[in-house]
Amino acid sequence: MASVAEEMEIVSTYLEIEKVRFGDRLSFIIHIDGSVKNNCIPRFLIQPLVENALKHGLNDLADNGELKISIARAGENIEIVITDNGKPFPAELNMGYGLQSTYDKLTLLYAENYQVQIVNSPQKQIRILIPATI
Repeated sequence: MASVAEEMEIVSTYLEIEKVRFGDRLSFIIHIDGSVKNNCIPRFLIQPLVENALKHGLNDLADNGELKISIARAGENIEIVITDNGKPFPAELNMGYGLQSTYDKLTLLYAENYQVQIVNSPQKQIRILIPATI
């Protein structure tokens, strides 16, 4: 486990590298609710999902790509949302390593006490709800 702040340091380092690769083709928007920065979440939960968004969703965009990461409190939970404006998720989603490891990690840590939603509409996003712990 890591604090939200620690996890986002890892993600921010990864995004700095990707900024070099994508240049002006892509913008990153990050919103972290200050009240959750010290809450614990699984280590390396967010980075693989961001990597998937870049690799599978945004990689082919010529310009105006946008990746958003939002982490906030939602009642007794922490809500993590990763949104991008790239290619939609396919109807038959084939889970690669990033998604499969996310489900495996969440099941191991939270049993059935979590939610993962993968949607294309109204915005393409992955939304995760996990219990808020410090």
